[in-house]
Formats: sequence, C-alpha cells, structure tokens
Amino acid sequence: MHLVGDRLVFAATDLSNYLACPHLSGLARAVTLGEAPKPRTYDDPGAEVLRRRGLEHEAQFLEKLRERNGFVMEIAEPEPGISSKDRWTSGAESTRTAMQIGADVIFQGVLFDGAWLGKPDFLLRVPARSNLGPWSYEVVDAKLAREAKAGAVLQIALYSDLLAGVQGRSPEHMHLALGRSDGLETFRVDDFGAYYRMVRRRFEAHLASDPPGGTGARTGMDARAGTYPEPAAHCDICIWSQVCDARRRADDHLSLVAGIRRNQRDRLVEREVETLAALGRLPLPLDPRLDGVSPASLEKVREQARIQLEGRERGEHLYELLVPVVEEEVPEGEGLAALPEPSPGDLFFDIEGDPYAFDEGLEYLLGVADVEGEFQAFWALTLEEEKARFEEFIDFVIDRLDDDPSMHVYHYAAYEQTAIKRLAGRHATREDEVDRLLRGGVLVDLYRVVRQGLRASVESYSIKKMEPFYGFGREEDIRSATAALADFEAWLELGADGQQDRTLLDSIEAYNRDDCISTLRLRDWLETLRVELEEQTGEPVPRLGPREQAPSEELSEHLERVAQLVDALTEGVPADPDDRTPEQHGRWLLAQLLGWHRREEKSVWWEYFARLEYSDEELLEDRSTLGGLTYEGVVDTVKQSLVHRYRFPTQDHDFRVEDKPHDPATGAFAGTVVAVDDVRGMIDLKRGKNSAAPHPEALIPHDLVDTRVQRDSLLALAESVVAHGLGSEADSGRRVAADILTRQAPRVGQVSGAPLTTDPEEPLAAAKR
Repeated sequence: MHLVGDRLVFAATDLSNYLACPHLSGLARAVTLGEAPKPRTYDDPGAEVLRRRGLEHEAQFLEKLRERNGFVMEIAEPEPGISSKDRWTSGAESTRTAMQIGADVIFQGVLFDGAWLGKPDFLLRVPARSNLGPWSYEVVDAKLAREAKAGAVLQIALYSDLLAGVQGRSPEHMHLALGRSDGLETFRVDDFGAYYRMVRRRFEAHLASDPPGGTGARTGMDARAGTYPEPAAHCDICIWSQVCDARRRADDHLSLVAGIRRNQRDRLVEREVETLAALGRLPLPLDPRLDGVSPASLEKVREQARIQLEGRERGEHLYELLVPVVEEEVPEGEGLAALPEPSPGDLFFDIEGDPYAFDEGLEYLLGVADVEGEFQAFWALTLEEEKARFEEFIDFVIDRLDDDPSMHVYHYAAYEQTAIKRLAGRHATREDEVDRLLRGGVLVDLYRVVRQGLRASVESYSIKKMEPFYGFGREEDIRSATAALADFEAWLELGADGQQDRTLLDSIEAYNRDDCISTLRLRDWLETLRVELEEQTGEPVPRLGPREQAPSEELSEHLERVAQLVDALTEGVPADPDDRTPEQHGRWLLAQLLGWHRREEKSVWWEYFARLEYSDEELLEDRSTLGGLTYEGVVDTVKQSLVHRYRFPTQDHDFRVEDKPHDPATGAFAGTVVAVDDVRGMIDLKRGKNSAAPHPEALIPHDLVDTRVQRDSLLALAESVVAHGLGSEADSGRRVAADILTRQAPRVGQVSGAPLTTDPEEPLAAAKR
C-alpha cells in the first residue's frame, strides 16, 4: 500500500492481507497515511530463507522459459532517484512496449492503472488476438508452495485484470509455477473472476469508508483501522501480532479462553457476553440456547473461562480433575483412565522437523528419553539419513518392546504419531513395525490425557504452558533455542551446503531433550493426579489395558505368503538396477507390487482407527470429521430408506453427497449423505427403514476401497511367474503382465507373438485398432 499525492495505490499483497485479516488492511492504511508508526520488526532467518528460495525458484523457471521460448525480455528497474509513481509508470510503459513488440516471455513486467499496481513474474505470449495484434499475453507467477493457495490465485486474478486493460482483452488462462512442479498449474480466468471482483470491491469499500470513532475499549489503533484485531492464522507471521495481542488482553477478549472457537465467540457476543470474565460468570443454562452451540459445548467453554478467571484473580495456577468416561464393555476410557501402567521400559519422545527442507520436508531430529532421564538423539541432515535414523529409532523401540511388552512411548500432541506414519510411508520401510506400535496402543498421547482429564487455568494447553503445574524448569533458554531452530532450518532450506555449526546443533538437541524430559515429568505428575482423583471420588480409576499387537491369523498367513514370494522373485536379482536384465527387473518390480495395496491402505486405516478414539472436542476440531450432531428427524422417504436430518455447529469437514461416513461411537455405517448445507449447519443421511443403529453424534470418513481382488490377482501372477518365469511361452494373461513388467510394447488384440505394425498410422486409427 502506497500514498501517491492524496491517493492510495494498492497491490496484490494488500488484497491477500485483507483476506487473511481485514484489521491488517486498516492498520496498513493508518501507517501509509502517517496516522500510526509501523511496528518494530525483528530479523527472521526463516523469512530471509523463503525470500532467497523464491528468487532461486523464479530464476530456475526463467531458465526453462528461455530454453522453450527463445525471445525473453526483462523489464529493467528505472534509474534511482525518481518517485514511486514515475517508477511504476516507466515500468508499465516498458512492459507495454515489450508486449507490442511481441516478446515470447516478459520477465518482471509492471502493470499499473493509477490505482492498482501489479508485478507479475512472467507474461507469456499466446496466439489469441488482442489490440496488440494476432497475439496476447497470460500471467505466470512463481510460488514456492507445493499447492495453489487462495491468496496466490487471487493475486494472479488481479494481474490478469490489469493485463486485460493493457491488451484490450481478458486472458483466457492464468498460471502458477509451483515449487514442486516442472510445469504450470493453469486456471481459467473466468472461473475466478466473480470471486476476485467481489473481494476487490469489498476491500475498496472497506478502505474507502471513514473508520468509526473509537469508544470504550476500541480506541487508538483500532479506531484508525476501523476493525477489531480478531485472532487469525496470519497472526503467526504478522508484524502487528504483539500490538494486537496487547489490545485483546487489555479488553479481556474472549479469544483468551483456551479452546474456544470463533463461532462460539460470535454467538456469545450477540448475547453481550464479550469478555473472558463475563463468560466465566455466565449463569447456565441459557434460555433461549445459543444458536449453533450445543449446551455441552457452552458449558465446557464457560467452565474453562471460570477457572482462568479464578486463577487470574488469585494469582495461582489452578486445576480441576475430571471424572473419566468409561464404557462398560471397554476397560479403558478417557482422561486419566487412558494412562497405562508405568513400566521401567517406558520412553518419552519428541521430534523436530522442517516441512520445507528438500521440498519434501525433513524430520531432522528424533529425540527419546527413558525413565531415568537418559537421552538419545537420532540426527538426520539429508533424506537418506532421515530414512536410516528412522529405521534405527523404530528398531530401538521394537527391541525395547520385545524385552518389555508392557512399555509405552509417550509424546505430547499428535505430531509425533503423524510423523512416524508419514516416514514409514515415505521411505516404504518399517511399516509392519509401525503397525504393531499403533495396533498395540504403544504410542500414548499425553495431550489427550490432559485435555480429557483436567481443566487448568491456562490460555493454551501446550506443554510449555502446563510445565508450571509440575514444576519443570528448562535447561535450554527457549528464546535462544527458537533462534537456533530458525537458523538451522534456514541452513537446511538453502540446500544444507557446508558444515553446520555444532553449537547450533547442541542448542537444538538440548531443546529437544527438555521436551522429552518435560513429557516424562508430565507423565509422573499425571500419575499423582490419578491417586488424587481416586481419593476425591472414592472409586478406582481404570487403567489403559494391553492390546493385541500381532496381526490377525489370516493377515499373518498372507504376510508369510507374500514374504516367500518376494524372496523367490528376487532370488539372484542384482541390487543395482543397472546390472539387471529386463526379466530380472520385471521380477523385482512384481515383488514390490505384492505389498503395494497394503501399504497404501495402511495409512487410511491408521487415520480411521485414530478417529474412532477422538474426543468430542477433537471431532469438532479435525478438518475431516463432523462433530456435535443433534438429531432433527425424518425429512424424506426414498424407496425402502429414510432420510434423517442432523444439525451441526460451524466447522470444517470433508463430507460430500454420496459419501458413506461411519459413526465413531459404534464404528458402523451411519448412512449415505444425500445433502449438506454448511450455511444452515445441516446434513441429511439416508439409511434403511429397519435400521436399529443409534443416531450418530459425530461422523468420520470411511472411504477405503476394497482391493482384495487386486491383491489376490497379483499373488496368483507372482506364483505363476515363480513357477514358469516371465518368458515368451507364458499364457495370455501372464504374457500381458510380462509385457508391462518388462516395458514391452503392448500386443492387445493381436495374434500371439505377432509384431506391431510399422506402417505410419494416425493416432485415432491406432487407438481404435
């Protein structure tokens, strides 16, 4: 955002910032108009790394365009010392000239209409007539992201709009050159035009209106911004975050209540409940009830606000124990009842990872401590090392489990389990061992125990916020450790060139060790709370019972059969692919395919069984599930089925018409989705008239495709190949498979052994033949 004379000039970043946070747009305007100082910024190695990687990605894509297109014109920066407006005008004129000449590619062009400024990375010439001649241009922007984001699409939509004003026609397409793609991700401009115009119109109206005068709590910067600093995901990277956080604390904003959701805050404000203190003193039940908020959910956030208010007023760290819910037919339950019996072999685990390193991300440190506090670090600075360290870690845990079947691995929050599953799938290694850990309940998430087992006077249930309750003092300073993490990840993301400073690694390792030891101390404290709860209730608290770790007998037989066939297929096959004959490589490839379907399905089942154990809160927060359902009644009859309607509070979910979700309470089919209305918060499920299943209070995805036929076919093929080989004397089915596995041209519809025709032939005729 810039001020030219008495007029504001906007850029694509301003439009994206408005989407992320309307309050940020108002703050930017206040700074641009000189009504407020820009907040102090701090060096961010991570941001500098992303900037440099972005320039590298842009340069690489430019080189590809040079190779493919030839005539590339780069718009040079004007001479220094001229005004911003003159610089933009000069750049826009140079860009127009390059377009009129008909350059194949225009690099670093400028589009400026006096009110909006656009600087697309590339303009590509296409054969579509415009006022330039028998050609026109389309926008390409280079982004490091692996997937197209809404802000990026909005940005190229703005560029396309500005480009239309220059060439006299709207481009048909716009493109993103993403970080992990060799090509372009292409979008039709018209598909996003209405959305872009709506956002731009709202943005311009938002900044054109005079901000209302501030009264009461909303004074100062908030008055100049014209909005209130509602917390948003953008806060994590925003230079105004400290200013806005101070504002919310001064106002005792509802967002300070741990675990409260935006829709709950909005509904409470409608009832003039605007502060944490007001919510903490709110009498229940409310009449009428809050729309879109169940009484149970309202009671939960009211109780959380109450204990935070009491802790603040007394100046103490307070907690209250919650009686666990235990099903009669299941020996373990929620909260403190989900703690297993402590064992001398127990381990306490934490991971440090970087999602941007080496394009695919890198879990660079797996740290683990035992009950004595002895710590072991598994470091990985490359993807090859990541695989090796992961295997070493899993082998370490399995060896310990073999020695002590009652041991468990404790961690805090879901990241560690998710990372283990991801690593097993990424490297296609230790999958059965990971399956054993998950099936046997060896991994224990203490975050879930805390959230279900107690209520504490904290604004967040992060482990660092909980440490004062069990008196844990960290040896490594968090600020210096955070700086070390940023510096190290910056080094990784720039390609990990050169030797890394050992002091930096030592600081990160100490930070990770503190997390592991803190998890140990938390587990010990939770064990004392179990005793305290038993004294309070006079009833014993159940323990998490042992689970079966071994696969079923049927699965064991299948795995044994697969293992035998893999050994037979790969016998005598060289390890180096370059040393294999086509027949040997075909056998090796078939051996890998025997376990492919199971590997692919494993991740789906892991997620499914994890969601079966989700709490009500987790079902609401997960982006794929649907929680908080309340039954409305039958709304339609379709043949021999009834359509049941359920209401749900505002939340993210993945359900669409024709999906067949399951009820996590029963693990059974809940019905076929026939309608979803996110605006009204309703979902309709169809199921048989005679169904006796209870009405679900939540839904989880169940989108697994049964692949037993494919797996059995591959096994039969493998047995045939082991018996007869991949030779030309094979039966017709094995011959087709042999052609695929050995990369031979297909012989579909031809006489056995007949060569393909060599006569020139049109593609359509060849396809028909």
